[in-house]
Amino acid sequence: MNIVKSMTFLFQDREWAAKTLIAAIVSYIPILNFAWIGYLSEVTMNVAHQEPDPLPEWSDFGTKFISGLKFFAASILYSLPVIILLILPFLGILLGLLPEDSDLQTYAASAYGISLFLLICCISVYFLLLSLYLPAVFINFSWKGTFRSCFELKRIIQIITRNLGDYLLALVAVIAASFVISFLVSVISILFVWIICIGWILLFVIGAITNVWIGAVTAHLLGQVAYGDMMLSPE
Repeated sequence: MNIVKSMTFLFQDREWAAKTLIAAIVSYIPILNFAWIGYLSEVTMNVAHQEPDPLPEWSDFGTKFISGLKFFAASILYSLPVIILLILPFLGILLGLLPEDSDLQTYAASAYGISLFLLICCISVYFLLLSLYLPAVFINFSWKGTFRSCFELKRIIQIITRNLGDYLLALVAVIAASFVISFLVSVISILFVWIICIGWILLFVIGAITNVWIGAVTAHLLGQVAYGDMMLSPE
């Protein structure tokens, strides 16, 4: 696992400035940013196949868009249990329909409070597990490019467990990089946000570039995991 390489490869491409600019624009535009997900999928596969220049061209935009849309749809389906659970707290509105000062309202309020606490715990645990699971889904999807591949549970779990050390190291590296870059952006924002217009534009540009960098680092690390998985279990 070459963490330093994942953090520097973006700037080693001869056309990195142009590719980064396009990526920054695409990734910030709603709906259009599905193509950014597809682009990162290509980065992952290029790294897995040991391409000397893993940063793809911004050609065949439609293919990238459809690819990103497939993975986004799969992510929504995986998040559906949480979306449904988030609706349940609104059932508290029904408590207001009960007679005031009644024992029934008191019991219902207590049960609702306990249920809400348990609900928050369940959602937190589910999101934690999902954050550990989805990167492997992305790797398998990048390999095969099909919507169905996002739900090949046995294969996805194999990606995680066969090279668990590198897989967890990649996730930790992404979290650490995101934390550091977020801290630096926060410091810069304190220094420049008071400059009307120019400061805000600068922050927007920095935010766009760092967003692209984090995405590229993540895709490169997942590509390294995919390469290791291919070595252990070539298909």
